Amino acid sequence: MMAGASLAYAQKDADSPRKAGGHPGAPRMGQWQEGGFMLGDRLNLTEKQKARIKEIRTEEMAKMKEIRDNAQVRIEAVLTARQKTELKKLREEARTRMQETMEKRQRRNIESQTE
Repeated sequence: MMAGASLAYAQKDADSPRKAGGHPGAPRMGQWQEGGFMLGDRLNLTEKQKARIKEIRTEEMAKMKEIRDNAQVRIEAVLTARQKTELKKLREEARTRMQETMEKRQRRNIESQTE
């Protein structure tokens, strides 16, 4: 189920604003910079706080990766060879779409900076 959920999430329209927590005003994913939210300046985080937040995020991301990897192995263990092949294809398609979206965003960012 975890791999399916991850795949479904990756297949969503990558141009839609993804927000942590999914509620209006929530920081968008990827808005962590220098160990703290971009809002860190508004919160007056110290360098020590930013460093600690970065450590926490790094630790938690490693734990989440381990959970995802473990779930993926367990899920694949119940799939047939044909299903595994199809899952691999779906993942490659999702990866390609994500790459295309990232390239599109980079082009937009470059264009907006040159205007």
